[in-house]
Amino acid sequence: MAAIVCVSLINNNSIPIMVQSETDSKPLNLCKQQPRNKPDDPQRVKQTLKTLIQSRRLAEGKDAITIDFEKRQSDDDLKLTPEELARQKDRKEQNRRAAQKCRQKKRHQLQTLQEEEEELLLKKCQLEAKYQKLNSEKEKLLHTIRSNGFNRLLFTYTTLFLTCNLGIVLGMRFNYH
Repeated sequence: MAAIVCVSLINNNSIPIMVQSETDSKPLNLCKQQPRNKPDDPQRVKQTLKTLIQSRRLAEGKDAITIDFEKRQSDDDLKLTPEELARQKDRKEQNRRAAQKCRQKKRHQLQTLQEEEEELLLKKCQLEAKYQKLNSEKEKLLHTIRSNGFNRLLFTYTTLFLTCNLGIVLGMRFNYH
């Protein structure tokens, strides 16, 4: 069962808010009941939330919470001492040097990788050219074997082999170029 509580805001407008009890299983629906005059007013939002939290605590049987918002420190309290300023300046300078060194290292690594890439591409092109040359040579040899017939080629190589061996046995030298 839900109880209706009237909440008084700064400008003395009352807004009905549904407070959920422990036995009620339905969620709170505050969107439909709150007026939407000034949704951007942060003071109003803070006050509404504060009141909502307090009313929930009261419905649960707990004590009310007192919330005090502390004022911000003045600019005089936030000023740094000369020693702290010097340390901050040194840290910034050290950070700048470290960032510069890091950027320089990245540039060097990138340049090294680009040079390595160029070398590998050149090597790849050379290997592809060599592959094409060997492949065309293989095709020429296969064409020669097919056109002349395998037996004729075998006879030629056998004759050449026997002639060379005979020349070696007889002590003669042959030039077949």
